[in-house]
Amino acid sequence: MTVADHGLFAAGLVHAVAPDSSIHLVRVLNDYGCGDLWTLTSAVNEFAAQQAQQGRLDHVVLNFSLGVHQPRDLDKLGWPPEIVSLDQALHNASSRGAVLVAASGNDSYASRAPRPMQLPADWPYVIGVAASSQTPQRACYSNLGDVTAPGADGRLSAGDACEPQAHRCDPADAGCPLGLVSLATQSKTGYRFWVGTSFAAPLVSGQAALLLSGGRQSPAVQRCILATAVPAGGLRVANVAASVDGLSSGACP
Repeated sequence: MTVADHGLFAAGLVHAVAPDSSIHLVRVLNDYGCGDLWTLTSAVNEFAAQQAQQGRLDHVVLNFSLGVHQPRDLDKLGWPPEIVSLDQALHNASSRGAVLVAASGNDSYASRAPRPMQLPADWPYVIGVAASSQTPQRACYSNLGDVTAPGADGRLSAGDACEPQAHRCDPADAGCPLGLVSLATQSKTGYRFWVGTSFAAPLVSGQAALLLSGGRQSPAVQRCILATAVPAGGLRVANVAASVDGLSSGACP
């Protein structure tokens, strides 16, 4: 199965949270969800430069529904140059006011304990988003995260194998616990169900867009999202309403 609708699906979730936001899809992966770091870094630099030219970079949320596995031999060899370039590009965008949000990764499906975040989610200036189930608990496949948002577990009970089964959802059932619903072109209805931290991240990106529109700047947005997250099932689940209310109540630092 191809993932040609991956970006559109994520964009639909941003829109669901922040319907007045302007959404730009920038393609950096192929139909099978693969790509290279130079393409990603170039896309970040180009988009950031365009927004900076228009004086809008401090009103931008960059959502990364993708991830890069951290090198196992990092201590021995250091960062590969491609990772260094990506870090520089993202840090530059962040330091100039953009809010960065990234999926933490889906590597924990066969692990007894959740695995660390992928990159760029694990970098301190990026909000790394893990996936939660409807219960809510950490989705069986989800890596750790700075904050958690719905990504659907993909299985009905803890005794089932961790094999996402969103395809079993009835298109007429918008509340299916096996997946999130959003936009798709590869569907007769224009919608489909899907599972993953890729789709938890855009929910937090929509939250960040609301906070930016309320006058908060990048560092305050990150602090507000983390400060208003709700403890549940051992997780810290993003709370959009509490963070927006925090703009006026002073609950956000």
